[in-house]
Amino acid sequence: MSELASTMASVYEEVESIATSLDLMMDEAFTQYMGDILTECQVVDDYYLAPYYNKKIGARIDAYEFENESLTLFTTLWKNQTFETDEQTITTTELQDAARRCLRFFTDSKAGKLPGERIDMSLSAYHVATKIFEDRAEIDTLKIIILTNGKAKRQVGKNSESDGVNILWEIWDAERINDYKHNKESRGASIDFDEYDGSIDCVKFTTDDKAYTTYLAFVPGKVLADMYGRHKTRLLEKNVRVFLSMLRKVNKGIRDTIRFEPNLFCAYNNGITVVAENVKIDASKNGLQIKAVDDFQIVNGGQTTASLYHTRKKYPASKLSQIFVQMKLMVINDDSESNAGTQRLADTLVPKIGRYSNTQNKVTMSDLSANEKPHPEMHKISMSTPARDPTGGTNTYWFYENSRGKWDELKRHEDTSAKKRIFDSKYPKKQLFDKGLFARVWYSHEKKPYLVSKGPQKCFAFFQKDFLSKLDDDVDLEMFFKKTVALLIMWKAIYAETRIRIRAGLYQSFAQNITTYTLAMFSHKNPKFELYEYIWEKQELDSEFFDYLMNLADKAHDHLVDLPPGLNLVPEHAKKEGCWESFKNKANRIPKIHNLTMLKMVSQNSKYSKQQIGDNAPAVNENVIFCMEIDGHSWRGIAYQIGFKRGNHLNSGKEQSQCNNMAKTIEQGKAPSVPLANACKAIYQRAIDDGWKF
Repeated sequence: MSELASTMASVYEEVESIATSLDLMMDEAFTQYMGDILTECQVVDDYYLAPYYNKKIGARIDAYEFENESLTLFTTLWKNQTFETDEQTITTTELQDAARRCLRFFTDSKAGKLPGERIDMSLSAYHVATKIFEDRAEIDTLKIIILTNGKAKRQVGKNSESDGVNILWEIWDAERINDYKHNKESRGASIDFDEYDGSIDCVKFTTDDKAYTTYLAFVPGKVLADMYGRHKTRLLEKNVRVFLSMLRKVNKGIRDTIRFEPNLFCAYNNGITVVAENVKIDASKNGLQIKAVDDFQIVNGGQTTASLYHTRKKYPASKLSQIFVQMKLMVINDDSESNAGTQRLADTLVPKIGRYSNTQNKVTMSDLSANEKPHPEMHKISMSTPARDPTGGTNTYWFYENSRGKWDELKRHEDTSAKKRIFDSKYPKKQLFDKGLFARVWYSHEKKPYLVSKGPQKCFAFFQKDFLSKLDDDVDLEMFFKKTVALLIMWKAIYAETRIRIRAGLYQSFAQNITTYTLAMFSHKNPKFELYEYIWEKQELDSEFFDYLMNLADKAHDHLVDLPPGLNLVPEHAKKEGCWESFKNKANRIPKIHNLTMLKMVSQNSKYSKQQIGDNAPAVNENVIFCMEIDGHSWRGIAYQIGFKRGNHLNSGKEQSQCNNMAKTIEQGKAPSVPLANACKAIYQRAIDDGWKF
């Protein structure tokens, strides 16, 4: 079997597993699978499912993302057969039809047709169409991404313009998925300078050990602004700091130079530093020219690049044609002899290039430390700390992927099918987590769901800068890892059930937002909950605890979809700190975790003491648990009947008082004392023996 066929057979199995576990159609599961991939490799910051297909008018979308003035629409072409039986070729006509359906959704929404006439208000796509209509004057870029498990003819992304909107479309097909799986897919933007003003003159320098090659050039300001307009922050993905400053005002000095002294821009500005995977160079008698670049990433100069774009947009008279920006473009050779270690050379050099080349603004060490402490240490712990199988089978591991593709790369090193199966069973894919998910679960726990809702890349930037960089040097990383896994177990359980409820029509979409707000409210309401090690030991959630979490999910969903005036998309609402503050204001109507739930959890493992569920908690006692499973109304019913019935066993005022006290304790959400529980359980059993009904 070819590498491509093997990869797509594996993809088919994973999609089938998602479809089965979340009760989805295969095309819906594939959309979610690909959305996760595109988020991980930073094509989009995040995605939101919004399946809609109107065959009559020929309009379809499967998911979307709004980012400032840009809109991304996803559409899916799913083939049910695997590559084992068919090559699954996607024709150019199929691709064009898919793009046309997406474009039809956009144009009809922009014209106000879809939200008013042809789409049900209960669908997530209705809110997308409404947002498009209301923001029609601000949307300047539409990107259409076609997702397919078939094999399409290789082609670069298309670019056109319609009614003032720059329209792009690109394809993620079987070959591109295979490239991604085998670390061949570029993470940044692919730039073809022929699509702009033509090739760029340059000079070249290569080190003796051929570890990297540097090209020096001057890029027209208009070209750099056009590139940013098309690709936005994808040009800046390796410059982690960009996510921390996107909402800051454009540097006034840069702006004024662009407007009033464009001919002096090159003299005043330090230019940009770029890293790339590959560069296409043309050589002629006049010298070298850069024709195209794969994985074009600006690691220093993001402020300059964004300023050119935003200044031109705000001040159209700006003369960008007079501006030239000096560019240092570096291509890192991971196969060079100087790279003797197992880590990619780019992963170690890029943070240092960004750190040392930046002279205009201070960059802290934590800004570019995605491969620094504690990430390598966490990875080692994940490889050496077994988690028990709750079914009694072989222990497994939670694999922390501190650099993209590490799980796949280690699996490829296994040289037989049997060894690969052993690897899968030891490090199951469902227990793989990356830096994005690592950040999301912890920042949910830290009660920052509004930052989590900004997407995994931005969330990680904040998490790295404000949390991980401040971890004490003497922190117990193994315990930290176990608590991380406990949070992951909670996150995954909430997310999976939320997806099922979305499918059943009980929730709207927005599973990620609901999950982070649920976990944040749990931490807010239960700050003394310290049973994370217990969850690690069990590797699953007790049913009462899970029910409690999903009760919070109900409230999180209802809060998120209750949009305030001026907002028409839940993801926009969820990204605002005010959304979390208003949810916290409702916390007085949200119960804390029931003591019964915690008692049951503790009772199943004797190593956990009452101090771990609160200083005032009673000792673990089966009679306490028994009594707390009976509601207050039933205890009052027993007390009432004691006052009127004369049985052989129950006729005292003391017993009546004890039952009333139990009812009051239960209704207050407290755990009864052990003596009261012992007495009331005996009363209850005698009442049952006497045939009482209550």
